[in-house]
Amino acid sequence: MNPERRKYEIDKFQNNDSYIAAVLSITAANAGITLTAAQLVIFAELFWNPGILCQAEDRVHRIGQYKNVIIQYLIAKHTADDYLWPLIQKKMNVLNEVGLDQDFSLKDIDCTTQGLNSKQKTLSFFINNEQYKHEVEKKTVQNNENITKNIVSQNQSCTTEEFKELLDMNEEDFDFCDWDNME
Repeated sequence: MNPERRKYEIDKFQNNDSYIAAVLSITAANAGITLTAAQLVIFAELFWNPGILCQAEDRVHRIGQYKNVIIQYLIAKHTADDYLWPLIQKKMNVLNEVGLDQDFSLKDIDCTTQGLNSKQKTLSFFINNEQYKHEVEKKTVQNNENITKNIVSQNQSCTTEEFKELLDMNEEDFDFCDWDNME
């Protein structure tokens, strides 16, 4: 899609209340656009760099966003996600330990196994189901506590070079996130 068409489509989404969904890829939508009309973001793909994921999330968290936004990641079992997801979490934990933490939605996941004979659930079930939200929140808190205990018990530290190698990032990659304005 050429830049003019891209801008036209984004403006239509932003300004037309009848548009309820936009299907975008992380690499095409991680910078240079504003999507504050969105209230629900669902990522159906992952990216190895948490900075890119951060940028993609930040498209809806911009000046002019006054609504609560729900951000979800769909993680598929027995796929490359099984390798990529723990790697992303490890990189995020390193960033958090050196003080570059941000409230990434990546921590807030849950796995659901569905058999062939089970009844298909819709996204609205997961969004509106208070028990599901409570279970996810409880698991997230437990998971974060376990991660913190592991880091503290192992007293992990690394050199700058090890940190850069772990993140597999260069200076340009860090420029994607607005690190200076994090709270």
